Formats: sequence, C-alpha cells, structure tokens
Amino acid sequence: MPPMHSSKGVKGFTLFTALLAFMLILVAGLLINTMVTTERTSKQVVTEVEAQSRMQTIADLARADALQVVNYGIRNAIEEYTQVPDNPYLYNATATTWQEVVDDFGRFFFEGSSGTSGGGNSILAGKIATNLKIIIGGNPRRISGFDVTIKGDQGSGLSDAVQQVLDRTAQNSQDYLQLVQCYENTAPYDCLGTFYVNLDFSLLDDDAYEKLPSIHVRDVATGREIVQPVIARSKFRIYVPLRVFKALKYAHTIAQTGLLTASFNQQLANAGVGLCDVGRCGYRTQPFTPGPIQVEGAFNASSANTGGYLCPSDQSGLGVFEQLFPKNIPVTCDAPAAALNICPVNQPLGTYNPAEAASRAAILDSVTQGLINNQVANVNLPYPNQFALLNPTNIAVTTTKTSIITKDIIFQGVGDIPASVGRCTKLAGATTTLVFEDTDKNYFVVDTRPALKYGVRIVNLVNSTLPRETCVSYCKDNFGFLDLLFGVNVTPTACPLTACVPSTIAVPPSTATPAPATPPGTGP
Repeated sequence: MPPMHSSKGVKGFTLFTALLAFMLILVAGLLINTMVTTERTSKQVVTEVEAQSRMQTIADLARADALQVVNYGIRNAIEEYTQVPDNPYLYNATATTWQEVVDDFGRFFFEGSSGTSGGGNSILAGKIATNLKIIIGGNPRRISGFDVTIKGDQGSGLSDAVQQVLDRTAQNSQDYLQLVQCYENTAPYDCLGTFYVNLDFSLLDDDAYEKLPSIHVRDVATGREIVQPVIARSKFRIYVPLRVFKALKYAHTIAQTGLLTASFNQQLANAGVGLCDVGRCGYRTQPFTPGPIQVEGAFNASSANTGGYLCPSDQSGLGVFEQLFPKNIPVTCDAPAAALNICPVNQPLGTYNPAEAASRAAILDSVTQGLINNQVANVNLPYPNQFALLNPTNIAVTTTKTSIITKDIIFQGVGDIPASVGRCTKLAGATTTLVFEDTDKNYFVVDTRPALKYGVRIVNLVNSTLPRETCVSYCKDNFGFLDLLFGVNVTPTACPLTACVPSTIAVPPSTATPAPATPPGTGP
C-alpha cells in the first residue's frame, strides 16, 4: 500500500505559501510606490531646478540690462554736466602739478563734503542716483511666467549710498580716477584724456548697500522669488570715453606758462585808467604810460574834450561846473601795449571821462581783453584734428575792477567849487574761460550731439594798491597872488589859463577849505 500523507502538513504548506505570496505582493507594491514617488520627486526636483535655472537666467539678463543703464548713466551724467554752457570747470590756481589738477577735479566732481563741491553730496552722486531711480521706478515685466521688477530706495538714501561709495573709494584708493595716456610729462597734443572710474562697493555699510537697486524675479505659478543685486559688492570699473582731461591738460599748460605767471599778473596790475600815477596830477591817455605831472591850458567849450584843465573829479552835484572838467579823453595805444601785441602804436582805443567809473572801466576791459588774447596766443600750442580751442582771438573774459581814490582835489579861488576826489580804475581780477571743442564722435557718450564743448575757467587775482595824494586846481594867469589873498574867486571860464598840479609844487595861497578826509577806495 502507498504511504499515507498528513492533511495537517498540506494545510501548513498552503498557508505559508499564501503568506509568502502576500509579502511578495506587499513588497512589490512598496517598491512600485517608491519608484513612483521617486519618479515624481525626481520630476519635481528637475522642474524646480529648471524653474530656478530659468529664474536665475532671467535675473542675470535683467541685471546685465540694468548694469548697462548704470554704466550709461554715469557716463551720461559726466557728459551732461560738462556740457552746461554756464558751468565751466574752475581751474585751481594753486595747483602747479598735473597730479594736483587731476586730484582737484576728482574732489570737485566725485567727492561730497570733503571735496571742493561744498557740503552734502557731489554732482556725480546726484546724477547717478537720478539714473538709478529711473530703472527702479520702471514698470514690472512678465517674461515666460515670471514677474521681473527692480526695487531699491527712491529717496535721498540712494544718493547718500552712492556718495558713500565715492568718498570711501577716494579715501582708500589712489587710482579711483585712472587716466588714459595723459601723464605729468605728456604734451597736451599727445594726451588722450579719457579715463576710468574705479568704485569699490565692498566699502559700503550694510544699510547703504541695501539702498542700491536689486533684481526681483518671481515665479507666478509657485510664488517663489529670487533677489539679485544690480551692482555686486566688489570693485566696479567704468570707462568714460570723454576727453575731459585733454581739455584740462591744455588749460593747465596755458595757465602755468601764460595766464598765471607772475610777469603776466604784473602786466594786468600795470594797466590803469584815470588818475593812476604817484606824484602826477595828469590823467592817463594811454593804458600803461603814466600821465603828466601837471596839466594846464585854457577852457575851450568847443574842443573835443569839452572842458578845460581843472583837475578831473567827481562831478555829482556840481551842476553848471561839470562842463569845466575834461571828458571824452581819447586813449591811444602806447609802446608797452604794442609790444604785447594788443594794438599798433597810436591806434585809438576809445574815449573816456576821467570822472566816471563806468567810462574808465570800459577802456580797461578793452585793454584786458587784448592782454589775455595775446597771452594765450603766446603759449602757441598745436591742436589735433577734431579738437581745438574756440575763438582764440576773442576769448571770453570777465573782469572785476576797483575804483581807487588816488587824489584829494582842492580848487583854489576858482568858482567856489567844493573839494572833491579823483580816481583810478584798476583790475581786481580777471576770469578767462577757455572753451575746447571736440567733434570726434569716438569720444562721445551721446553721439547725436553735434560737438562737445569743455569749458575751463582760470582766475587771475590782481593786487592793485595806490597811495593817496593831493592835487590843486587854480587860475594860473591874469590873477596875481594879491587877488587871491584878498579872496578873489574867479569864474573858470574867465581864466585865460587854469592848471592842475601836485600839492608839492608851489601854488598861490589858497582861500579854499582843504578837502575833507575820505576813506580810500570809497565811491564809484
């Protein structure tokens, strides 16, 4: 008979098999779920990475665009400021070396309260901040499901932050202005004159850095956002193609070898119109030649001078006697002026009234203009094509003048004319504005401009002082000493001959009251 099998063993085997199958199914399910989850997670990670990458790419592109605006804004700010017609750069007369000129320009244009621009923020800081506010205030853009905006401070904090980086860069760097081919010994003709501005944004305080613009890119679908600063917290170098320093190099050479020399300042001081000479009571009829010691002659109402030889004096309030003073005096070119190429000898320069400040000043302005034109021409600098000094034969010159009381005038026995004063007009200062024109568009920021004009002001300060003396007018002929002693007071037109002489020369005794003391330099 065949062997008998236990039913219990069969049932146990079947249960074990079922359990094993269930576990295998469960494991398979877990594996499948894990694989699905992993795949889902992987796809999500890939999607997020792709989204992050797209966001970063968009942020990088937006930052590059904004950075170009910043670069352009700084260049344009400098160009705009230099092209303001009434805002020429003031050359520092105390700067004798080229490096001092460069440093002074940097202080004026880039630095704030520590520079020569005065308190607060500099010109450049304000203009850079204005350009940055334009990009900050721009409308948001939507690009492929991402919103792109530029945020930052739109108040004074932005300008303060820009000024801080300008100041701190200047304080911590010797080359924040780096000139291109324009050094101490470079001739103006060979100087290129463009430059780099090197700014170190790593020197900013945290609060100040946060004021600067930043790019914000937001994923519309997920709400995720990344933020990236427009200007990295590191060194930032900007090339400025303007030939500003070429113009400054020419102006520096003209100043140091011409306009600001001691000899030229002395020429300016020597020029004068009116009663300008020590020990002499005659007015000048030539700009550099002293007037005569004394003058005398007959009154002639029909003469070109319309007057006689009473000492020139203030005429206000003298009424009818005004016709008795010399006026419309012709001025001619003298040998010193001819030697300076101002005018040919004896050429008429105009007429003036010795007793009127405005009349004297007009003649002095004409002489000063000729002096400065000639001095600039004497420097004799060559200029390259498309770069030149404008109007070299008629340079823009403004003057400040001083009307100095040089004579106390006493009228002895002549028409009861009260004591008065005589004056000389001298220069106190002369401001020369040199304008250099650049027409080479390779050195423009905005190439639609027809030309760039760089103005540089050079100021001469002139020390003009003169002593104060006394001149006497009296009737010289037909009236003797006894007449004057007995108080004879003649009408000037009745005098065959009147005179104006220094008080140091013997004159008839006077019945007139001496001139009152008047403080030097007062009056017109």
